[in-house]
Amino acid sequence: MKRRKYYVYALIDPSDNSIFYIGKGCGNRIRNHIAEYRAGRISNVEKYKAIDAIVQNGCTPIETKLAERLTETQAFMLERNLIKGLGDQLTNVQSGSQSEAERTLLRARWMLANMLPIEQWGNKQYTLDERENWRVQIVNALLHIERRALGEMG
Repeated sequence: MKRRKYYVYALIDPSDNSIFYIGKGCGNRIRNHIAEYRAGRISNVEKYKAIDAIVQNGCTPIETKLAERLTETQAFMLERNLIKGLGDQLTNVQSGSQSEAERTLLRARWMLANMLPIEQWGNKQYTLDERENWRVQIVNALLHIERRALGEMG
């Protein structure tokens, strides 16, 4: 069963209701940004400046969950799409991340696309039939990995 403990959230400037940060989290992640600001920890200068400007005006950023009960993959995908869609108004340093399932899928597809022809496989003491058998086993394993990753991304 897929764990649906993730959410996607926004930090909003209450003075003009503009979204200035999009994130993915679970647990209390949404609250970490204000806590980091209050502790003087700066992991993202632009986000820190945005929070500071809001606090200097006597307010607190609005923290709101945009979607809940997501798988990690769903949350990463939504986060990336929102960051891409909102673009320059955000203080996000990265354009979002990938889940382990997405990274696994990409690696499996890369391996399938870049596998050497069996004629170029190292040791010539093995017959082409033996090497073809190995290739089939490897391709099947990579396809299995791909199907599993796609299922997790579901």
